[in-house]
Amino acid sequence: MAMSLGRKATNCSKLAMRVWKAFLILCSVMSGVLFAVVWLNYEQTVIRFTSMHSPLSMANRLGISNDNWRSKLDDHLQQTSVNYDKWLASLSLESVRIPHEQISYGINRSSLMLESEWLANRTRILCLVLATTRSRIRAVNQTWTRHCNERHFYGGFHEKKEPYVKLKFLDDSLLSPRTFCLAFIDLMTRIKHDYDWLLITTDQTFAIVENLRHLVAPLDSRNRFYIGRPVQHYFLGVYNSFESGIVLSRGSVDLLANNLFVGNRTTCIDLSTNGLIYGGQFDSYMGMFLARNGVRPENTYDDSNDIRQSGGTRFHPFMPERHLNPQLISVFDTFWMSNLLPVTGGFGCCSNRAITFTGFSSVTMYFIEYLLYHLAAFSKFDAINGLGNHPPSYLAYQVPSDLDMTTIMSMTTHHNKHHHRKHKRIKHRNKNSINEN
Repeated sequence: MAMSLGRKATNCSKLAMRVWKAFLILCSVMSGVLFAVVWLNYEQTVIRFTSMHSPLSMANRLGISNDNWRSKLDDHLQQTSVNYDKWLASLSLESVRIPHEQISYGINRSSLMLESEWLANRTRILCLVLATTRSRIRAVNQTWTRHCNERHFYGGFHEKKEPYVKLKFLDDSLLSPRTFCLAFIDLMTRIKHDYDWLLITTDQTFAIVENLRHLVAPLDSRNRFYIGRPVQHYFLGVYNSFESGIVLSRGSVDLLANNLFVGNRTTCIDLSTNGLIYGGQFDSYMGMFLARNGVRPENTYDDSNDIRQSGGTRFHPFMPERHLNPQLISVFDTFWMSNLLPVTGGFGCCSNRAITFTGFSSVTMYFIEYLLYHLAAFSKFDAINGLGNHPPSYLAYQVPSDLDMTTIMSMTTHHNKHHHRKHKRIKHRNKNSINEN
């Protein structure tokens, strides 16, 4: 009797163990299916949620309409840049629009100085690029930095092919205040030519230097200016983000060189003892120091209604397609919490005189360089006597509000399938023609 009870207990325990294992397997399968469903719908869910709860919502639109963000920024740049033509007139100069065809074929080029060339000689830009990969730094060196008056690259790897300086990191990051301090101090010793403005970027940013010169040309670089894309932080205050590029006037550079980033490696190590909040990246650290000395970020939002310039932001943390359609920016991105300037979609997102976009691969860098500086579209605006292609009116260019990655992918897939079927039909016809012959 005792033996049978023992066997029954053993069998029950085995059965319970099998049931428990089956339950765990079932839970695992259900969890996997649930995760797959959530993953497949994640993109669409984020896009819909972003459209409802992004800074384009009613509450944030109210803040934009009240211009609350303007009170946090300096307005010297706005007051001066709007009067660029008046500034030229004060120098007894006038900007005259010349068709591209006349420059190429109709005018003696040696007797002509373009406005961009004149600004390049008058407004000298020194470029400091923080490098993360070899491929990107080579692309940056071959593309937009060639438009700077002088350029220097800093990073943590070995590179012999480019004008590059390897840094010994004081922290784990190239973007830390201490490591940037080393780059800044070394830069001050390597400058070969006089300069007016310093542009600080990473190798993921593409900068249109000519537009930067056009923006800052009327300003006196001996004064202190702090230009870029302003962001706000609860503890760190308002500062310009390095992702979109930071522009400092000669006066601001001298302030940093004489009071913050000064001395040698030991000075950089002791940065955490000067009373500023240490622990973030160099952009917030530098912004806090400048704010303590009365230098606030400038308002870089373009309020112009001129069709040549349009309105919108000038410094951008993403590639153009995300700014054209902000719904592509995840609602979980820190952009929505830190962004200070107005956010709009379509071609009104960005100024026609935009200066920086960020997030490019090395291959895309060459592509953008080609589009900006090599490709010439023959249109009615450039042609003699109004000849050439006549595009629709400017207002006809609109980005659909429902455009998202799912739409783009479906359009691409449909195009590829259609192209594949067409290729099959052509191939089949070729076979028939060969057989007939």
